[in-house]
Amino acid sequence: MGTFQTADGGWVVLGVFSEDHFWNSLCEALEIHDAIGLSMTERAADSKRLRELLASAVKKHDRDTLISMLAARSVPATPVLTRAEMLEHPHFRRRGLFVAGPDGFLTVTHPIRFAMHPGLPPGPPPVLDEHRAEVLSTDAFG
Repeated sequence: MGTFQTADGGWVVLGVFSEDHFWNSLCEALEIHDAIGLSMTERAADSKRLRELLASAVKKHDRDTLISMLAARSVPATPVLTRAEMLEHPHFRRRGLFVAGPDGFLTVTHPIRFAMHPGLPPGPPPVLDEHRAEVLSTDAFG
């Protein structure tokens, strides 16, 4: 569905696409009564107006209040976290997604874990032509 700004300047992502039951729950929660019951085809045909209605309705709520309200109705939605919130979020901490870069600044590691090919630690980017010999010595270029 998209990303929308909330009353407190936060942002939320609404993940409603083709599922009518999610759409109807979203419209009920946001009190967009004239859009309840629209089919996916009808929503697609009227997407500009509906997006404006959603943006206006979302803008009436604070981010966390809205997320709680939508979660209570099982509407797929998530807050867009600030960098500070992300760095403190328990989920990301448990997964070990942050490492200190060469400058000491926290960096996000690759979120997918490969057992046979672990991610490289953060480092400075290579200088121009630093790996030229290795690249040209491979058969990658025929």
